[in-house]
Amino acid sequence: MMMEQKPSDWNDWIARALDDRDIAPAELPDIDLYMDQIITLFESRMGGNRRRPEDKLLTKTMINNYSKEGLLQPIKGKKYSRDHILQMLMIYNLKQTLSIQDIKALFGALDSQTPLAGLYTSFLELKGELRDGLP
Repeated sequence: MMMEQKPSDWNDWIARALDDRDIAPAELPDIDLYMDQIITLFESRMGGNRRRPEDKLLTKTMINNYSKEGLLQPIKGKKYSRDHILQMLMIYNLKQTLSIQDIKALFGALDSQTPLAGLYTSFLELKGELRDGLP
């Protein structure tokens, strides 16, 4: 069981909030994954992002709801492609500040030919620049 560390002062709180983990596109497998495998990927690579040990980063219900809301490209069969995983990573990050409807509008503005790996890489770079710009 993971022990929750309690920050001792304001600076510790800020440092902890900014010390989140991301999965780079190069770290994603080139094969399609089942839902359980995607959840395991999130948990193993981004588990340190939990605010509390019992928090879930991604669940089957979340994935199903994202699909029903039209946030994910249509799924063929029971496996999810690399692009689906990239979409889930962007949703995970964006839902910290945007509503699901705002994310849906944002994704709806994308061209179907938009390379998601490049878009996600740009997102991570901008996130890093914004983090570095904070005092």
